[in-house]
Amino acid sequence: MALKDFSDAELKRELERRKEEARPQPKPLAEIDWNKVMDQCKRVVDELAINHFEDEDAKEYIYEEVMKAIYGEKIFEWINENNES
Repeated sequence: MALKDFSDAELKRELERRKEEARPQPKPLAEIDWNKVMDQCKRVVDELAINHFEDEDAKEYIYEEVMKAIYGEKIFEWINENNES
């Protein structure tokens, strides 16, 4: 069958199906390396101890390092591909 034999709705459904197949939900890594998370947390504590204030983005940096530690370095590529907002 040629593409012209399919309706727009059928083609869209097939594209969505293929898109879902191409990006399965990530699984946590078997071994988690917490070193970068601990380094980031230490930076927050050091900043508070030395300068008495916390970087306003510190929580986001820690979140990013936790996600990468658990799911791998490419987790945010998957998140960005799947985020429809």
